[in-house]
Amino acid sequence: MANCIKVLHVTPSLNRSSGVATFVRNMHAACGDDFRFDYLHQAVGNDKAPLYANTYDAELRGLGASVYHVVSPAKDFRKFVRQIASFFDAHGSEYDIIHCHVPNVAFCVLRDAGRVGVKHRLLHSHLNTSSEHLLHRIRNKPLIAVGKRYATTFVACSEEAGDYLFSGQPYTLIRNGILIDKFVFDESKRKEKRISFGIGLDSPVIGCVGRIAKQKNHTFAIDIFSKLLTRASDVTLLIVGDGEGRDELEHKIADIGLADRVILAGNRNDIAKLYSLMDVFLMPSLCEGLPFSAVEAQAAGLPCIYSTGVPKETDITGTGTFIPLEESVDAWANAIIEALCRGRAEGNAQALETSGYSVSSASSSLAELYHLQMSGDVKC
Repeated sequence: MANCIKVLHVTPSLNRSSGVATFVRNMHAACGDDFRFDYLHQAVGNDKAPLYANTYDAELRGLGASVYHVVSPAKDFRKFVRQIASFFDAHGSEYDIIHCHVPNVAFCVLRDAGRVGVKHRLLHSHLNTSSEHLLHRIRNKPLIAVGKRYATTFVACSEEAGDYLFSGQPYTLIRNGILIDKFVFDESKRKEKRISFGIGLDSPVIGCVGRIAKQKNHTFAIDIFSKLLTRASDVTLLIVGDGEGRDELEHKIADIGLADRVILAGNRNDIAKLYSLMDVFLMPSLCEGLPFSAVEAQAAGLPCIYSTGVPKETDITGTGTFIPLEESVDAWANAIIEALCRGRAEGNAQALETSGYSVSSASSSLAELYHLQMSGDVKC
């Protein structure tokens, strides 16, 4: 390990509900002894309280990583910028590569990395827009434009995410690889988890997986589900994940009297089993890059219903349905009913493997990119 390539991943969080966190965790486990991965993420608010209760911090430290915390810029922007500068003053010389997964803070992360002499500075696009909030998009535009100037290499999780952020400039595509076999449908897991949640073995279950945040549009999912219940009274909505929007979502569920039909499961360590519990995967997101949960759902053979805010290339297996958010809840409910009638698809796991969505394929691409970056700077 003495001569390995040392990489610092700068992420928005290591929250287990985050696709970016899942990506770096998967890559850490697969990339091998040629690399040492450390992490810097936005873990605390301005009162030093943790922002997320269930993170990958302990797991990654157990694998030998150092994990560093800074304040969220949304809570205290100036303090965040100061902490980034202080971190690179203290630790920047330890790294060969800085891999920034947060475009709107690259202006200080990659700037300070360059200031202390880090030659290889990667900027990674994980979304097809900078924010679901209009005012945030306006704010982020100049920040991202400045941040790109300090990057030496561009990376994206999907063509739509890359084309959005890098505007015709070349970038490397690193797919969101998963442990495909882990998510393949299993009848025994389906039975086990339905019993644990008190769901009938034959009752339809619609699943949403991801952070509870405006981007994921859970409140619209509740509207769709409410309409669906007028057609199928025994259906259950299972929402897996947590986030800053949970309180608002709980209030909405209670206000329209759906508390006994909607399960807020929170962050889970058994997510792979929960896809076997579900019958349809629902993702009415405002924007996405190429979501991990959609890849996982396809590995489980689930019929998937996406908004058109989700890139078309997300439908790797050709088994998904895309609906504009402007369509009525009736149209969404009809699509779910049709998906329930179709049932699970077979052969999805092989299609994902062939398309390069395995962890082994993605980690090989990432390792190759890192080695090309170094081009002789480090001999492993």
